[in-house]
Amino acid sequence: MKNLYKLFLGSIFSIAAVNMAHATIRYVNLNNTAGTAAPYTSWATAGSDIQTVINESVAGDEIWIAAGTYKPNSIPSVATPSNIGSLTVFHERDYTFFVKDGVKIYGGFSGTETLFSQRNVVLNETILSGDIGIQGDASDNCYHVIVSADGNIGTVIDGFSITKGNANNYSGGMMINNHFIYRACGGGVFSGYGKSTITNSTFFDISGGSGGAVYLQYGYNTVSDNIIYNNTANSGPAIHTDNDTSVFSGNTIYNNSAISDGGAIITYYSTNTINNNKIHDNIAGSRGGAIMITSGNSTFTNNIIYKNKANSGIAGGIYLNYGTNIFLNNVLYENTAYAAGGAIYSVGNNTFTNTIIYKNISYTGGGAFFLGSGTHILNNNTLYSNTASSNGGGIYTTSGNNTLRNNIFWDNKKGNSASVVGSDYYNYNNTTTISFSNNLLQLPNTSYTTAAFNSLGSNPQGNIFAQNPSFGNPAIPLGADGIPLTADDGLALLSNSVCRGSGTTSGAPDYDCTGAPHTGIPNMGAYEVVFPTLNTSETGKKIILKIYPNPAKDILYFSEELSNIEISSIDGRKLNVAATKKDADLSQLPKGLYIITGKDKNGNKISQKFIKE
Repeated sequence: MKNLYKLFLGSIFSIAAVNMAHATIRYVNLNNTAGTAAPYTSWATAGSDIQTVINESVAGDEIWIAAGTYKPNSIPSVATPSNIGSLTVFHERDYTFFVKDGVKIYGGFSGTETLFSQRNVVLNETILSGDIGIQGDASDNCYHVIVSADGNIGTVIDGFSITKGNANNYSGGMMINNHFIYRACGGGVFSGYGKSTITNSTFFDISGGSGGAVYLQYGYNTVSDNIIYNNTANSGPAIHTDNDTSVFSGNTIYNNSAISDGGAIITYYSTNTINNNKIHDNIAGSRGGAIMITSGNSTFTNNIIYKNKANSGIAGGIYLNYGTNIFLNNVLYENTAYAAGGAIYSVGNNTFTNTIIYKNISYTGGGAFFLGSGTHILNNNTLYSNTASSNGGGIYTTSGNNTLRNNIFWDNKKGNSASVVGSDYYNYNNTTTISFSNNLLQLPNTSYTTAAFNSLGSNPQGNIFAQNPSFGNPAIPLGADGIPLTADDGLALLSNSVCRGSGTTSGAPDYDCTGAPHTGIPNMGAYEVVFPTLNTSETGKKIILKIYPNPAKDILYFSEELSNIEISSIDGRKLNVAATKKDADLSQLPKGLYIITGKDKNGNKISQKFIKE
């Protein structure tokens, strides 16, 4: 029986391989009004309607789509109305671009390219819009701009500006192969019950009940290198997952707003890999200004999470609501929670390593961390200048089992004071099982007692008390280059720091947050590298450049004069942009992520990323 099953699988894969070997490139150009017919295999014979060309395609085919604004105009032929809710018939708002399994759709073409490498998604903006009714009136927009559902080969959605979907109807939806596509989820993309890769795209001005821009469920999905901004939803206005296996990588997610939870991202019972994302200036009405994770398993690596808010609830940055989560090399700063957990509110089994957490605020307890029930392990983290209005400017614990090794607590505040008991650490009920080893704590050792509700446990070892850790330049934690997790970060240690070589090898990572290896006895905190100091002859030569505003709309300004200015797309293509020594005119650029390079007056090369709104 087993051999028969293997033979069956082999036959399937052989058929799939044959189909892929005969994959075809098909073309769409909105301006091609010649009335061409299938198979749409050249720019000269391109179709003008995306769905028509998708319907003609088979698994393995690519569709190259020229610049322009395209709107859905049909209901998927494989769909039937659901019998859930009061609205059990289709209407125009059910129009969507339905991507068949195995088909890859690409935007960003001018309509003349012969090679894929010639496309430019910045100059040739390909817009997929759900604004199908009265222009500017969201109430009659499509529920989903794109649907990808029920497939094992997988779809690719690459190089689009996706906008104006409105998944706001809690009554019914469509059925595709017995799978329910809910009208209240995924105003931009609904991907479920299969595989999809969503990449190199921009999502903006989209709304939904759950998952404004992207909704993922019961599948295997990758969301990478996208810009997701100005979206709204009840929860998860950028990304919402439910029982999904997801990868989120290289995305910039900002200015999204949730009425309740997850100002940018919310996931339920999912397995998530979350790395190299920049998530900032998002707002949750209740919990998780940036992210809310409920159950499941997640790994977070190299993410920058800042200036997010939980306006009336907990967790200005991240709310971990059970599950098992692993954090490595993340930066959280200037997040704010109305209640507990300025940066992170954690319940569950969670490990935090090489985390830099600074200048977060809780208006109750736990400026950096609020640790609730579960098991928490904190290794080699740096907690600097966080504030709680009541107690625990650094950490506030209530219960559970907590192990802290090689962490630095410095200049954290209770109210306005960094010198009062409870300013760095507070244990609400003294029932927490806690272990402190080789940490630097900001108060004298006599401050840490059961009576003061901040006991260090039954057997604290190797801790250092009330000694300045000697950060390199704490006034600029991101360093002169403005890039976190690099050797010039201001919270890296000076060579004479008391924290150098004062850690324990137990639980210590192999590398610090910059990627430098730990050798011998590790340092306390997230940095093994020594903060670079300038020779006397070099002092004053380094110029710190600031570009502002960022994001920018029309003009990008420079704090210092620049020469040899170049602006390029994120994929390296140089763009023709008018610039002076003090500013650049962005008015002709489409929305997106860009890189500016130039030289300062001392000949140093400058390179920074910025976002065009």
